[in-house]
Amino acid sequence: MDHTTLLLEIDSILDTRLSLLVQRFPDKFDEILTSYFTRQTNEIENVISYEDFNDLYRQRDRSVLHNAVMTKTILLVKDFIETSLENMVQTSVELPPKLILNLYPYELSSEEVKHILTSMMFHIGNKVDIEVAYLKHQEILPSNMLNSLWGYLKFDYYNWLEDIGEKFKDNRERCPDTKLITPAYFPVKNKDMAKLFVQDGKRIDPFFYFKTGLSYIIDIEFTEKAMFNRMWYIEKPEIEESSEETIPPE
Repeated sequence: MDHTTLLLEIDSILDTRLSLLVQRFPDKFDEILTSYFTRQTNEIENVISYEDFNDLYRQRDRSVLHNAVMTKTILLVKDFIETSLENMVQTSVELPPKLILNLYPYELSSEEVKHILTSMMFHIGNKVDIEVAYLKHQEILPSNMLNSLWGYLKFDYYNWLEDIGEKFKDNRERCPDTKLITPAYFPVKNKDMAKLFVQDGKRIDPFFYFKTGLSYIIDIEFTEKAMFNRMWYIEKPEIEESSEETIPPE
């Protein structure tokens, strides 16, 4: 691996959050869409709390991929590729850009993986190699891979940092030159969000302080939240009406 390699998780390029919510709460489709695309945290008003969403998201399975559409992060991936290829021409860099797609936590068939890669290449072309991996949070560390990457595209950065936080106490587990590209969400309740932006009566940018405070560990690049949302509209699911009366087949 090298500094022209981008590690991206499948949950970043596919909007599994909305798919999960619609799958879990089909009867609250309208309420979900009312706040999903403009939400400030991962709490959906009148649908699910931040804590419950986080628990539900950690337990997601491959079924959420069935209705998950490509997110706008694929545009970030395309920009990375084009910029890297331009740098190859303008500098002495000989290594071409490369992508590593982390499928964790989904165990997929070769045909399913092929379908996802084909969808990606429809947007980014076929100018780069895409390697497929299955890496748990505890395996994505500076000492074994992050130090040699250009960047890591990840949605739930807070869960990852929480899972490996203790590792950062070791100087070897730091990668200040590697970018962590993630949405500008904070793992808090909606009612606490406003408090993050006010300190001593003055409005501040908490993302700046968070990025600065962890700059010795990793270079966090908070990007527009909308980049991690699906590109296209989602159709309202059909909900079968239950009936107490059972009609035997003819």
